[in-house]
Amino acid sequence: MLDLREIGTVEAALRRRSDELRLQRQTLFDATSPQAFASAVQDLRRKGEVLSRSWLRADDLSFQVANFYPFPIAYGYRLLASISNPTDLYKEQLRVGENILAFVASVAMSLIQEGDRASVGLDVCEVWDGGASPGHWRDIIGKCCKVLSTYKDHALASSIWSSPSRQRSAVSVLPSRS
Repeated sequence: MLDLREIGTVEAALRRRSDELRLQRQTLFDATSPQAFASAVQDLRRKGEVLSRSWLRADDLSFQVANFYPFPIAYGYRLLASISNPTDLYKEQLRVGENILAFVASVAMSLIQEGDRASVGLDVCEVWDGGASPGHWRDIIGKCCKVLSTYKDHALASSIWSSPSRQRSAVSVLPSRS
């Protein structure tokens, strides 16, 4: 989350970018040849279009997910948005869903402190030897979240799982082992 100082920095960067575009527009007519003028216009148009599209879509959830979420989530989201065939879309949704489960499980496992790893009760060799299914990822998330819910001084761990009631309700909607 951005603090006030970071917001000021972002605001200043946007102003600088806007000022650069204005200055580039004002100096268009200083071009020494028709080719230089055409090139400057094309460059100005491209930069303005990129800035404009980004600014106008900043509040759009699709834009935010595709551009600012972690790659495993953003890539799957962009991929799903490009599929129009319902059969292909369904298959890809299942694959992306499993990838997101694997991503969250991996993050959860990485947050477990070394001293608590034995208490999680995971035998990852067993999972990987037989191939991990969505149900395996679900179980890993559930086991890790039991331990993560005890972490009070770790913001990311606490935000992944903060209460046993949330754990029961969210994990129960995930598919079991296939």
